[in-house]
Amino acid sequence: MIRKVKSSPPRKRWALPLATEAAYPIDYDAYDTQEIIVLVEFLAALEDFHENPSMPHEPLLEQYKHFRNIINNQAEEKRIDNAFYKQTGIRIYQTMQALKEHTA
Repeated sequence: MIRKVKSSPPRKRWALPLATEAAYPIDYDAYDTQEIIVLVEFLAALEDFHENPSMPHEPLLEQYKHFRNIINNQAEEKRIDNAFYKQTGIRIYQTMQALKEHTA
């Protein structure tokens, strides 16, 4: 007799937005395509890091620098951080500060 094991559903991954909905908390009208790609790749890498904390830190720190160059407004960064936290439970600023302290 084969017994079925109930498994938990896979963790939801955020993807690029469809025409009618935005998956990441980014104002897609405020940035050009290249900037959106950088922002989405950083947020995806941040999610990957939380799933696998043993991955190298340097690429994520480098992506954060690019993120900060695009989001050069502290209020906008806080808005994205708060919305991203509500969606994923991950704080951008706190994670990056912990990584900076860990690598220092």
